Amino acid sequence: MRAVNVARTVAAGVAVLGLVTGCSELGLGGSEPGTPAVAGPGKDDLLDPCTGVADEWLIETGLDPATERDVVNPTDVSSWRICAWQPFDGSPYRIDVLSSSLTIDDVRSNETQDFVREIAVGSRQGLIHKPKNANLRTCYVTLPAEQGMFEVSVGWRDADVPDDFCEVAVKHAIDLEPHLPR
Repeated sequence: MRAVNVARTVAAGVAVLGLVTGCSELGLGGSEPGTPAVAGPGKDDLLDPCTGVADEWLIETGLDPATERDVVNPTDVSSWRICAWQPFDGSPYRIDVLSSSLTIDDVRSNETQDFVREIAVGSRQGLIHKPKNANLRTCYVTLPAEQGMFEVSVGWRDADVPDDFCEVAVKHAIDLEPHLPR
């Protein structure tokens, strides 16, 4: 009798796995790049840049997919998903793509940020900002989205930071924006 119960449990598990796999192949489970995964128990519905930004998009903008670094644990519920890559050419920076349920208004009200300027990227009206802490060599391009916002940031690893380093984030944001969900 116990063997029969074990067999039934295994069969049920295989059937569920087949159903989930079938839905994923149809694009219903967020398996296609740029498609947020469906929220389930213990998971939010943010685009995970590590799985939602296709390698070919990274290559098009000069980033090496092999250098991928998952910055925020993708298995925990969070208001952020962040993934980072380094450029192919060895430049001393890394690009992060941040996906959040926060909004541009949340960023605007953040007193720790210096606002550089408003910017249009594709059809989105965004903004460029940097942390007020001068020791942080980071610049963000923030873009609105239905889920909240996306940010493309540049983090300079070298002590010699060019004056126009925010333009590096702008370049990558322009390249990646068409692929990010509205």
